[in-house]
Amino acid sequence: MSIVVLWLTITAVFFAFASIPGDPAQMYAGSDTTPELVQRLRQQFGTDRPVYVRYYLYLRNLLRGDLGDSFFSGRPVLAEVGPRFANTALLALVSIACSTVTGVLLGVVSATSQSRAVEQVVSIITLLGISIPVFWLGLLLILLFSVKLGMLPAGGTGSLAHLLMPSLTLSVYPTAFITRMTRSSVLDVIRQDYVRTARAKGLPERIVVFRHALSNALVPIVTVIGLRFGYLLGGAVVTESIFGWPGLGRLLVAAVGNRDYYLIQGCILVFAASFVLINTLVDLSYFYLNPKVRYH
Repeated sequence: MSIVVLWLTITAVFFAFASIPGDPAQMYAGSDTTPELVQRLRQQFGTDRPVYVRYYLYLRNLLRGDLGDSFFSGRPVLAEVGPRFANTALLALVSIACSTVTGVLLGVVSATSQSRAVEQVVSIITLLGISIPVFWLGLLLILLFSVKLGMLPAGGTGSLAHLLMPSLTLSVYPTAFITRMTRSSVLDVIRQDYVRTARAKGLPERIVVFRHALSNALVPIVTVIGLRFGYLLGGAVVTESIFGWPGLGRLLVAAVGNRDYYLIQGCILVFAASFVLINTLVDLSYFYLNPKVRYH
């Protein structure tokens, strides 16, 4: 099914961009050009062929690992996408790691705390995390830590300092989402008989919570973490643009502006493949997290 989903995504993207009005050859050649040059560029780009022929050739080359060449840079799409995807993956990994640790801890504390004040504080934190727009938070962090305090660079890449603000900005919403899911799942499990039995045996509370309750509540939590990680890989465009992070999202925006079809298809293919792969791994992890899960 993952392969089918990936093929449907590739097909939908190909025909969607094939139907968009506009001529990449004309854009590349400029307004002051000759019809002969535009026609040569169409032949070079392959846009002079019928759409079904282009689709067949694209799939054939794709199976060979060839995503085509960028219309504007002339470089292979894989050479353009590879380094940018590595930067996006690094940003997403750091963000989801921070979100997972913080969200799980806050969710467990909120679910097991006997203090009403603690629950209210965690609820306020999650509400703010879900409500704050990413672009506003990013600009606020730049204003505070770069403009006012001069502690961190406002953009770019190359060091840990460049990674801190983008990863923090990108991790706020997933943290709130994971916190809510962890709290809900732990509350459902902590009322079960086996948890009461563990307490009755005199086990320390941390063992009861983390070994018995949390371990049995991990299936929905891992599902949310996997989904959020997939969204981070494909949805970091705004954050990358604000902080000048050279990721795949910024490359996709530039490719759309240039009508660089092969580069657009390559970026979306990488996003889709990453999302499908992550969800497949999450599904497979259910076997280890919950032995009762069986697929027929």
